Amino acid sequence: MTSDSKFLYGDITRKIWYVFRKLRNEFQTRRGLTHAEICNILRDELMRLNIPASREVPIINVREGKRISTRFADLIVDARVVVDVKINDRGITQEYYDQVHLYMEALGLPVGVILNFGCPDADLTNPEDRSKVYRRLYIPKNRPRLN
Repeated sequence: MTSDSKFLYGDITRKIWYVFRKLRNEFQTRRGLTHAEICNILRDELMRLNIPASREVPIINVREGKRISTRFADLIVDARVVVDVKINDRGITQEYYDQVHLYMEALGLPVGVILNFGCPDADLTNPEDRSKVYRRLYIPKNRPRLN
């Protein structure tokens, strides 16, 4: 944890929040971008701030020692934070939480962020509205695993 943050990797998640707000404002006037285009632009903006970010990182799901599927994380930022990008008007749902938690556990990363570029009327100064478009998740390292 850095000394300038009360959250683990808060320095990184603050920069993700900064880039999200910047891009969200830009995308209000550039509707119609695809999920992949938004993820690529997000990665490029983070890299412009000297924050390494990887796209389409494979996540192999294993059960009883056998591969059951391969998924792909939208972004892994600075090899420490999983970022999942959504575009919908419903806000951030439990399904999205569950998905990011699986990614975090599979990759062994304790911090995840969900960014929703939908909900164009969300007021980012209102905590309830902000929760429709941005969520930071944390899984403590000493949390018991369910097997």
